[in-house]
Amino acid sequence: MSNIVKVVDLVPGQVAEIPRHSAADLDADTFWRSYVVAQRPVVITGAIADWPALQRWQDTEYLAAHAGDTEVTVARTFNPVPAKAFFDRAEKLPLAASLRNMADSEPTDVYSMPAFKLPERWLADLGRYSFLPERYDRRPILFPRNRVFVYRNAGTEWHHHGIDETLTTQLRGRKRVSVFELDAQTRKEFTRIIRSNLHHVNGGAKFFPPELSIVKYETIIEAGDVVYIPPRYWHGIDPYDNEIGITFAHCFRSPAEGIRQTLRWVGNGFK
Repeated sequence: MSNIVKVVDLVPGQVAEIPRHSAADLDADTFWRSYVVAQRPVVITGAIADWPALQRWQDTEYLAAHAGDTEVTVARTFNPVPAKAFFDRAEKLPLAASLRNMADSEPTDVYSMPAFKLPERWLADLGRYSFLPERYDRRPILFPRNRVFVYRNAGTEWHHHGIDETLTTQLRGRKRVSVFELDAQTRKEFTRIIRSNLHHVNGGAKFFPPELSIVKYETIIEAGDVVYIPPRYWHGIDPYDNEIGITFAHCFRSPAEGIRQTLRWVGNGFK
């Protein structure tokens, strides 16, 4: 019996495609004004074609050989929320051996190595985003600047980041990404249901008020795609194949108005 858990369809809503923009046609000021300041999610294509990781990281043995003495948390399930209590009890294992075990596993086995700091040799395989120059790429307030996620058949529960901007870069494998923003009318009800994990109950859709509707923006990302996810947007992730997947998350500071919006949001009782 498969232990693969998928979360995207557990939250009902109208579905629309996340817009796509080619990196070749996306200058820094357009990215900042049209997406970051406007708080609009977007898939950016062709942004990391020159990163060595895009080719080298398809080779699991290469990754293992350059993992150094890094240890990671290894779980045999999807990434739940809240996560701390769960992952505090998960095994801590050498990254190199864990990668090899994952590569040798059955196609439906589930593995998750949640966010960890990149080994130095891995970090050297990454580049920069042409649309995010240093004047905009400022140190985030809450989240680490760089994290990496390695998984097989493991998605991530619906959650949001209250502050800091996130670029989610797919370096290996494919996955389904769904995001939505809640307004004053839907925020209280949807937040209560999701945080209570009622959407995982059989027939969980019935807990969502039928008179309230949201729009879920979705896409399938594959190696080479970058997704910009604004703060306060809920997002859920499902695996889209049975291969090893690697996702790199880069965070940067929100513009001043975005920080003010978060403070107003928290001031109104939402976290």
